[in-house]
Amino acid sequence: MSTGAHQKSSSPSIPEPSQGVPVDVKAYYIARGIEIVRLHGKLYPSCKQEYQPKSVTITVNETLNQHISIFSYGSVVLFNIPEEDHGIHIRKINELSILPFSEVMVHSDSYKLLVHENLEAPSVIHNAHMNIRSLNSSNITIVSVVMAQTVALDYYAGNVAKMVEKFAAMNTNIQEAGKFTTVKETDLYKMVASNNSVFTNVLSKLGFFEGTDVAWENAEYTTTWEALRKEFELDSRYNDLSLKLNIINEDARFFLSVLQHQKSSKLEWIIIILIAGEMIIGLIGLGLHLYDLKKDGERDQRELLRDEANIKAVKSE
Repeated sequence: MSTGAHQKSSSPSIPEPSQGVPVDVKAYYIARGIEIVRLHGKLYPSCKQEYQPKSVTITVNETLNQHISIFSYGSVVLFNIPEEDHGIHIRKINELSILPFSEVMVHSDSYKLLVHENLEAPSVIHNAHMNIRSLNSSNITIVSVVMAQTVALDYYAGNVAKMVEKFAAMNTNIQEAGKFTTVKETDLYKMVASNNSVFTNVLSKLGFFEGTDVAWENAEYTTTWEALRKEFELDSRYNDLSLKLNIINEDARFFLSVLQHQKSSKLEWIIIILIAGEMIIGLIGLGLHLYDLKKDGERDQRELLRDEANIKAVKSE
């Protein structure tokens, strides 16, 4: 990730990390979706819950800065939750997950916040951590949204990388064999569907370009929002993902058009073979008919000669 300060040139120097209250943040992408509406009363019934359009934030222990933000598209962001308790919370949330991932497929990322009550700037990013005045609901929303999006983006980037590898392997096989026998049409359809799914999920479910109400309504939080997105390189990573998806889409279209042409050529040959077969069957039938006519003629001629011989024999008597 890139690092940089997000403060005016006249802002004071960045406080020493030891002077702030540390808050460890860890985000997980655990499922294709989470039913956050059902959270109320089912999970954490005694905890304060604050709902957003795509998420709910649960205050586990406000004194210890312990919060959990759960997103409808499958991300979970833990604030200051002890590392040994992460698995407990993830398993609990998975009870309301839609198509949860196996542990090997779960993507995660970590970040550190330092709370400085006397910080003059609203927030300062420096050396892979962010200094903030307080861990209020607005800052929790901004940090959790960015962290939730970054782990989800990692997951989709991994899927796209696998698709790119598959197309690279297809191109290599075709280059070596000189034909498309190794390419399966069903595989191409699956990759096209996966390609479309990534576009849909990143743009609509993640709300990648929607921002947050907090950032829109307050200039200070807008600065924090933009700086944190830059810190995690969300825009450049999305552009890279979008470029790869377009390449996959073009490759898939090309392969499908070639396979379609091959299928059309195969159907043409099948039609030609069927017509030729029908003609051969017709010729065979005509030949058999002529053969039968010839046999009938020869039989009639023999019978005629026999009749003539009989007549002559009668006359001679």
